[in-house]
This record gives sequence, structure tokens and C-alpha cells, in this order.
Amino acid sequence: MELPPRSADSPAWAKVGVIAVVGFVVGVAWPRLAGWKLGPDVPGDARPATSAREARDRAKEPALMATTPAPAVASGAPPSASGDGFELSAIEITRCRDAKGRAVERCDELALDPLLQPRLRELPKCPSAIGLTGNVQLGFDLDFKHKTLKVQRARAKLPRTTLDGLTKCAERALSGVSLDDLTHEQVRYSAEYKLSFGKKDEPAPQKDAKKDEAQADTKTVEVTWRTTQVRESPKTGAVIARLTKGAKASVLEQRDGWYKIEFGEPKKQGWVFREAIGQ
Repeated sequence: MELPPRSADSPAWAKVGVIAVVGFVVGVAWPRLAGWKLGPDVPGDARPATSAREARDRAKEPALMATTPAPAVASGAPPSASGDGFELSAIEITRCRDAKGRAVERCDELALDPLLQPRLRELPKCPSAIGLTGNVQLGFDLDFKHKTLKVQRARAKLPRTTLDGLTKCAERALSGVSLDDLTHEQVRYSAEYKLSFGKKDEPAPQKDAKKDEAQADTKTVEVTWRTTQVRESPKTGAVIARLTKGAKASVLEQRDGWYKIEFGEPKKQGWVFREAIGQ
């Protein structure tokens, strides 16, 4: 019997090494280089950087729009003053100058109201206008050569700080106004608005002409009897009061020898016999 030599039992380590290298390249390195994923991503910060292939695939996906609206940010603006108490006049051109700087006696009209009034109607929201009552004059200088609109300092019998606050609010409201589309004949203009802050006066109640006429026809009488009864209706009406001699009353109506009178404080009405008041 022939026995193999001891060296025949030793493994071929060179072959094993070659096989291991080939297996690593085929099983691990090549898929990574090709961008293939062999298993789930590592959670957290251990996740490897996105491969070039994944980046291309994600670039093809449509971007998702946020469906939840952003929360509103409080502006801190004070509450608006009562709109019922604010009035704004039409624009008034006070003076104008031509291209040579000479004053023009008669100025042309400018269509400024549609441009400025909607912005100036926000002035009641100005902090300096909250609770304000009174009239204010607000002027403007318009320079069509330089395309500028400058707000003059507000004028009124009010504290200076209030007027400065209103002026700054007007400047902010009119910032960005363009004069390009305004038709004009002269180069420079001065204009003015009249502003009224506060509650409107209640209209005076209309007088009743018939009532005034009836009151004009009434006459004052004096009780001549020592005492007389005032009845709810002539002759048999219930007694509602008694007047003594010298008491004064106004005659409202007469019927069959009886007079309807108004007397006392508070005023009351009733009927007395005519002779009781010397009629």
C-alpha cells in the first residue's frame, strides 16, 4: 500500500486566496460600484452617502408641494379705528409751477383721488389715529420732473407727536406710488386733503310741523276756582288730579264746554270745565 506524503494534506492557500478575492469582487465590490442595494439602509447617521444612480432617480421624481399652510405671523398692528368716524375730502390743488419754476395762476386738475384715496383710507389704523377726534390737513408736493411725491407734515390743533405719527403713517401708505400715468400740464404741484377723525354727528331729528303748529295755537290759562277737578274725559271721566286757584295750564283742545289742558311737572293731560279756567 502506498501512502501519500504529508505535504499532500496541506491546503493550497494560494488558490484559497484567489477564490476569496474573486468572491469579494463579485459579491460585494461590484454591486456597490454598480449602485445596487444588497440590503436595507443603515439607520441614523450610519447611512452611506447617496449613490450617483439614486441621485439621478430622485431627480426624476416630481417635487412634493407642502399641503399644510404656514402659520400666520401676528403683525402687531393695532385695531382699526371706527370707519364710520373717518371722512376724506376730495383732493384740492393749492398751487402749481411750470417747467421754469414760475407760479401758474390757474392750475389744471390731477386725477389723484383714485390713486391716493384708497391708500389714505387706511389711516384710521395708524396708532396715532386710534381714539383721535378732530380735523387734519394733509398736504403733498408732486414733482413730475423727478417723479416724486412728498408728504408734508400734517397740520391741526393736535399734539405734535400725534401729527408726526400721522405724517409717518401717510408716508408709509403712499410709498411706491407712481406718477407715470398721471396727465398733467405743469411740472410741480402742491395739493391737500382734509381728514376728519371721530364719530359723525347724529342728524338732527326732523320737527313735526303739525305738532309745532298745534303748540303755537295753544294758550296758557290760570285756574280761577278755589279748586277744580281734572278728569280723564269730559263730564263723567275719572278724576285724575285737582288743581287749586292760580295753577297754570296750557289749553290743547275744547269740546262741549270742556277744555283739555296740559299741566304739572312732569306734564299731564286732562279735562276741566271751562268756567274753572275763566273761559
